[in-house]
Amino acid sequence: MIVKTAPEHLNEVLGSLGHIGNCDIHFKDESGKIVVTVEADTKDEIVKKMKDLADIKHVLTVDLAYTYSGSDI
Repeated sequence: MIVKTAPEHLNEVLGSLGHIGNCDIHFKDESGKIVVTVEADTKDEIVKKMKDLADIKHVLTVDLAYTYSGSDI
């Protein structure tokens, strides 16, 4: 997923992301873009994680860039 925040809130959002379970941060840049992966067992859990990420203070957008499940491999 791609999480977007304002550059001045990047560190605060990164700290909040650390409290979301099964969420790994892979990339961030000075413009406020953050790339994360989220592990979940069902598509409903993925949607819930997206909502959890979107509810973090100062998060502007959360976009799903790619998804797969065990049957897709």
